Amino acid sequence: MKSESNLEPKKFEIENIHGDRCDIVLNTNIQEVVEEENTRYIFDSYRMNICYNEGIENKIENDFDELIKSAAKKEYDELAAEIRKERNRLLLETDADMCIDRLQIKLPEDLSATNLLSGMKQFIEGLANIFNGKMAKYRQELRDITKQSGFPYNVVWPNKEDLE
Repeated sequence: MKSESNLEPKKFEIENIHGDRCDIVLNTNIQEVVEEENTRYIFDSYRMNICYNEGIENKIENDFDELIKSAAKKEYDELAAEIRKERNRLLLETDADMCIDRLQIKLPEDLSATNLLSGMKQFIEGLANIFNGKMAKYRQELRDITKQSGFPYNVVWPNKEDLE
């Protein structure tokens, strides 16, 4: 997770020691930013709960890169799952708009070749509206959320209100 502080962060800290468990805070990619006599630090910070024992500091120091990799993957996977869950909810909201019964096709009761052709024309126009309309584009943008370059940390959601 991107973090910011006016104090320089330590590479790692051990917190909340309870029995044989503790939290560790891992900080990486620390950048110092100086602006008009003010200094701040921007960095990636990860929290993990691990087994606590004597010599844990040396273990963290020795395994730091692997711990960061593991924590970053866990954070990515959790955030990606949340984004996908919201995306799926939004797609579900629009499922009814894409149903075939929404094509507004009216077939006459007395079928004739002319009426059948007219019905087919309405059907094809309705399909074209579903597959090429604003709702279809919105739904495709939702499906493409995971292809955004900032996924899952910086997601730009399509706006359903733009359909109207």
